[in-house]
Amino acid sequence: MNILVLTAGRRIELVEAFKKAFILENIGGKVIAADMKSSEFVATSYFADHYVQIKPILDPDYIEDIIQICNKYEVKLIIPGIDKELRIIARNKNRIEAFTDAIVMISDENGIDLCENKFLTHEFLTKYNLKTPRLINEDDLLSKNYHFPLFIKPSSGSSSFNCFKIHNEPELLFFKTYVKDPIIQEFVFGTEYCIDIFSDFEGNPITIVPKIRISHREGEIVDGKIEKHPGIISLMKKLVLVLKPKGEINVDCIVSGSEIYIIEINPRFGGGAPMSFKSGANSPLNLIKLLKGETLKYNEDYQDGLFFMRFEDCIHN
Repeated sequence: MNILVLTAGRRIELVEAFKKAFILENIGGKVIAADMKSSEFVATSYFADHYVQIKPILDPDYIEDIIQICNKYEVKLIIPGIDKELRIIARNKNRIEAFTDAIVMISDENGIDLCENKFLTHEFLTKYNLKTPRLINEDDLLSKNYHFPLFIKPSSGSSSFNCFKIHNEPELLFFKTYVKDPIIQEFVFGTEYCIDIFSDFEGNPITIVPKIRISHREGEIVDGKIEKHPGIISLMKKLVLVLKPKGEINVDCIVSGSEIYIIEINPRFGGGAPMSFKSGANSPLNLIKLLKGETLKYNEDYQDGLFFMRFEDCIHN
């Protein structure tokens, strides 16, 4: 039962979580890491069972490369790594699964598109009465129907790149031009949460783990605390019911008083997902159980109140 992790980069925690899950299930599976760089420049190549240099995501033969790797290494599950590859993999999911024995852990194409495009995300959340920061549209800008602070970000960005809090008119005028294809919303004050959600391949929730985002770097949680926030868990169940995600997703929220605002939906493993694994919501283990044909039920059997710190290590070849 071999696993392929795409655009593996520095996702050592994820690779090792799958290797440990194989041991727990007493399965002789292997983890294959793939990235476009040669092995000496990819950290996961030193931790995975096999490493494969794959063509760049935008290469016309990228999908064919994935198919060949899956067949060579008898891959049973494919894990996309970064936002940039999600659309192309979602659009080619049926092709990959038709020519290999692998299952792709990814939501359907419409789900990926609405998560990747922040305007579509806002439209989707509004449609289902899921609270999200107010959108400041062109009419609002022309009539100055807004109050500072505001928040601006690229409508299809990731990793908190080019995301800015706007305090006044000069900043608004500047960042409207500086940020490419921006979306502008009200700024919500409150406590930030990252929620790791794991669903089975039919979109049924299995685990929902809210984490307080104490500190972050480039949008990725560094220090966090597990908190079984009943309001967030209830809201995430509503989100899963209408979104029907497949496998792991990560949702960013802000709790402001009694209100919970959904900020973003990331349809992949979040960088801080290993915090949830180690608290007891072990998604890699759950994925292997699903591949074995087990039926999983929703549970909250993870530890509450755990504080986690992530750190970097150094390796050499």
